[in-house]
Amino acid sequence: MQDQTLRDQMLALAVALTEQYLSDADVDAFAVKLQRLSPDPDILHHLFHSDMGVEAAVDMALAYQPIRL
Repeated sequence: MQDQTLRDQMLALAVALTEQYLSDADVDAFAVKLQRLSPDPDILHHLFHSDMGVEAAVDMALAYQPIRL
């Protein structure tokens, strides 16, 4: 259940960042919150610089596994 809540939180922030008119301060605050929640450090790249949708970007970020040496 906790994973679904995290996904829901990330999805809400991602949708807000991509579909609403926000002030620069709000964009910055939402982006920081999303990056803190995301296990993938490239979540903003997935949202703004790829052809995938918002849900796909969030799901990709949640599936991220860091390289272990």
